[in-house]
Parts: sequence; C-alpha cells; structure tokens
Amino acid sequence: VSAGFERWKRKGRLVPARGYAYAVLKTGQTTIACYCVHLKANRSNTFKGQQQDIYNREVAVEQLLVATKERPDRIVIAGDFNTNLDDAAWVSEASLRRLDENGYAYCFQGVPMSRRVTIPARKGYPDVTFDYLFFKGFRMKTPGCVVAGAPVSDHNAVAVTLFDE
Repeated sequence: VSAGFERWKRKGRLVPARGYAYAVLKTGQTTIACYCVHLKANRSNTFKGQQQDIYNREVAVEQLLVATKERPDRIVIAGDFNTNLDDAAWVSEASLRRLDENGYAYCFQGVPMSRRVTIPARKGYPDVTFDYLFFKGFRMKTPGCVVAGAPVSDHNAVAVTLFDE
C-alpha cells in the first residue's frame, strides 16, 4: 500500500537521532503496518549523557506512537531499541514500557535472558537484549526466538510467528 522513511521531529532543542522505515501491507482484507526502528545508541560515558540518550529514545517512541494512531489495527514495531528491561542502567527509561502501556505485546514475554541475547558479550560488555519485536492485533504462535550468527549485523536476528487474533 505504501512505504517510506521518516526522520524523528524536533522537540524543543532536541532532534532525536535517526528515524524509522515503514511499510503498509495488504493481504486479502487485512492491512498490516510495519515499522523498523533504530533508536539512539548509548555512546555517552557520563550520567548526564546517558540521561540525554534515554530522553532521545523516549521522545522517539512517543513520536512513533503518534504515527501509529492513524494506522490499522495490526501493527508490528521491530528493531534496535538500544535499551532493555534487565539492566539497572535503564531502570528509569520508559521507552519499552510506553509500548506496553499502549497495547503492544512483546515477543520475548516470559523468555529467559539466556534465550534472548541479541548482542553477545564482547569487549567488557555483558550479553544484552537490545532488539525487540512488538505487535498489536496479532497473537504469538510461539514466543520470540533469537537467530544467532546473521552475516549482515553484529546483532542476532529476532524471529516470531504471529497470527490473526
């Protein structure tokens, strides 16, 4: 139906890094909107910088939620969120929680950390889950899984089988 790329919009003095790609697909009578995100990385080594990175991601997610309001009932949001629910460094961050609060299900619900590592430990950093797939208007056939060793990225791929509610 349509596809494109949008940069995040300015909010005050902040212009969030990057943006999102999207595609709206139609199969039979079903319309599905798919969004691919890559939110602000954690490049800051100071507390203030880390808080700015968190705010950058939160603003981006809020803008994404506005963009999806006008879309069909079936929506997939996936990509590198550069945050997780396991690490105390991001305990105050609301990015992922805002998706949950707005009716999006999380493909790794109930999956132990050992089975959802999207970036394996390296250079002093522990295993982490930064890549997610959120969805609305579907049910999961099986929980999300990680496909290790994709030759196109230093991240492991995330896979999940969804079906109509």
